[in-house]
Amino acid sequence: MFANKELNQITNILNEFFAPFDCVAEPGTDFSYDSSSNTITYALLVNDEHAESFIHFAESLNPVHADIFLWSVLHELGHNQTEDDFDDEDEVNYWRIANNAKDDMEYYNIPEEYAATDWAGKFMIENSAEVAELWNNLVPAIKAFYDAMEVE
Repeated sequence: MFANKELNQITNILNEFFAPFDCVAEPGTDFSYDSSSNTITYALLVNDEHAESFIHFAESLNPVHADIFLWSVLHELGHNQTEDDFDDEDEVNYWRIANNAKDDMEYYNIPEEYAATDWAGKFMIENSAEVAELWNNLVPAIKAFYDAMEVE
């Protein structure tokens, strides 16, 4: 059974949180940010290998212990919030490095990726009450999705 109702609930929670940033959320197969539509795509099943290395990197920038979902979705919001810090030449360099990155750490240290992750960590520190409220709203919705999908 596809958990459409539960997925809509997660999307609605994220959309309410993203509204002040003029972003919208949509479910997908991975986390990403589309600057042309200010859309943040989120995923509920992620690659554990990359999740572990991302958390390690993110926590090395800011001492915030948070779930991979929260780090990832706020990292994508970080792209929205830091994109004006980069120009067209930076974007060319981004894709050159991203397409040739030898490992996760090289990718995470691309200036745009680094900035988005750093923004996410600082945002969690400076807005801890708002982030806690977001997480407290998301957890039951995510659990309901997993239950509906019979994910253990």
